[in-house]
Amino acid sequence: LNFEFPPTLPRTFTVSRSGRVGRVRRRCLAPSRTIRSIVTSVPGTSEPVPGTAETGSVRRNVTSSAVPGTVTCHNRAVKTGDEVLVLFEAAATDRDRGASEIEERLVRDLLALGARPRPETLRSAAESLVAGQPAMANLRSLAEVAAEGNAEAFAQWLGQRSRVVDVLPELFAAAAWPLIEKRREIVTISRSTAVAAVIEGAWRHGWQGSVTVLDGTTTGRGPEQARRLLLSGEARSVPDAAAPDVLGGPGKVVLVGADAVATERFVNSAGTTMLLELARARGVERVLVADSGKDVSERVLDEIVAALPHHRESPEREWTVFEAVPRNLVSARVKE
Repeated sequence: LNFEFPPTLPRTFTVSRSGRVGRVRRRCLAPSRTIRSIVTSVPGTSEPVPGTAETGSVRRNVTSSAVPGTVTCHNRAVKTGDEVLVLFEAAATDRDRGASEIEERLVRDLLALGARPRPETLRSAAESLVAGQPAMANLRSLAEVAAEGNAEAFAQWLGQRSRVVDVLPELFAAAAWPLIEKRREIVTISRSTAVAAVIEGAWRHGWQGSVTVLDGTTTGRGPEQARRLLLSGEARSVPDAAAPDVLGGPGKVVLVGADAVATERFVNSAGTTMLLELARARGVERVLVADSGKDVSERVLDEIVAALPHHRESPEREWTVFEAVPRNLVSARVKE
């Protein structure tokens, strides 16, 4: 069976039988002897990309995600409880996407699966997600609902959340437009799906400005964010140390995302505090872009901060990947 799909659009295909899966094998949720599909796509493109799957007796759905370059295969031969655990584990160990992208993928994959797992399965899945992504408040919220162990209530919550997730990029772009339409340059740091949505929406609206992305320490994702934005407009990535030079001159605005937002603080990539302090000292407007799904109490934020990961190259060389940032450093917040 041969088929094509645009990697930027969700679409479902029914395929069958055994073939050898390459790097997407784990996401196909099948034991090593019962696999059956292989698909490939090119991240950041909107052109159809060929995918193939041999046909046979075991049927399954191959669903292309809205995230470019990804695909999820649901094998009907695997118990639904196991599939749910694998989906949660994939989200818990995902280090290639931001919080919003991980949530979007997980919500859509769980809805496509349509399983009604047992309470103990949901609780185990929730524990793995919180342990794997302690900084991401939206995933903690999803895990809290799952941990209640009520499959019907969880499915209803997923449906409601998917309707919000689907429109978040457009809502972000519309809400932020008045803050950036007259600016020449946006300065941001590391990777943020919400910030990218604002910028890409502005370019679609006719904004002619450029974007500079700070790396966000040596483990940050600034270069990745810049590469994504380059597909739509003018963008570059620079080291954090270049922030003083980047913020010089008129017409600048700083946009930052967040993994969790409390009353007094929010969590984002290390280097965010430095960027916002410099921007405030120079009179540059500073905007936080984060939907209400990222909101937590100060107590929960303390728990998140205590669990934040560190990058360790050697006993003498270690640094935080995220940090708690005072909210009074931002002058505005954009949300849905």
